[in-house]
Amino acid sequence: MAGKKKGDSPVWDSSSLTDAIVEILREADGAPIYLSQIGGKLARKLGEPVKEITEGKRLSEIIREHLAEQVTFTGSGATLAVGLNSIELSKPQAIRFDKVFWTAFSKPIREGFRRFIQTDSPYNFVDVQGEQQETSKGIEIEPAFVPDSHLPKNIRDEEISNSINQWCIENGLKPIDFARSEAGSRKAGAPSGKDSSGIRALRNLIDEIPANERHGYSLPLDLLGRLLS
Repeated sequence: MAGKKKGDSPVWDSSSLTDAIVEILREADGAPIYLSQIGGKLARKLGEPVKEITEGKRLSEIIREHLAEQVTFTGSGATLAVGLNSIELSKPQAIRFDKVFWTAFSKPIREGFRRFIQTDSPYNFVDVQGEQQETSKGIEIEPAFVPDSHLPKNIRDEEISNSINQWCIENGLKPIDFARSEAGSRKAGAPSGKDSSGIRALRNLIDEIPANERHGYSLPLDLLGRLLS
């Protein structure tokens, strides 16, 4: 989320604020949420106290002003709750892309380098120097598909998502195939219980290391076995 600055405190524009509220309500799958709970989730999501985010304005007023056609209110006073209406819930959600795949379209490409990405999981991308076509390293991501790094975060995130969708179309690929790993593991029918948590821990460990630096790391087999046992 991007906010403008007023002194040292961020001032959240109405679009960023309402987008965050809608995301919170979507996570509830249509179940009404008390305003106090929305305020707590909003503060954690945006990293500021609610009063600073809303500049002292009541959260209920902001929701009624900007989201009246998208939500339904229930209760009153301390029990006032809000939920997305059926029309809003039926709208398709934006794809949350795999972290490595997202980074490949987010990290600026250095001048004189070309970027290639492997489209088979686990995803990996490399930047190579020179003009020679490196088909063995995957499909090229041209610099035009990497948005300007100076854009505000909320606008840049939207541009990155649009770039991935357009790049997939041009290369005959489906954007949904590159959704974040949690969605991918459910799609593939990942094992449950201890096996699933071990694989997830291993995946999280890998995801923390930038894709173009992983060749410099090694993992002891006893640790690998413990994660997968």
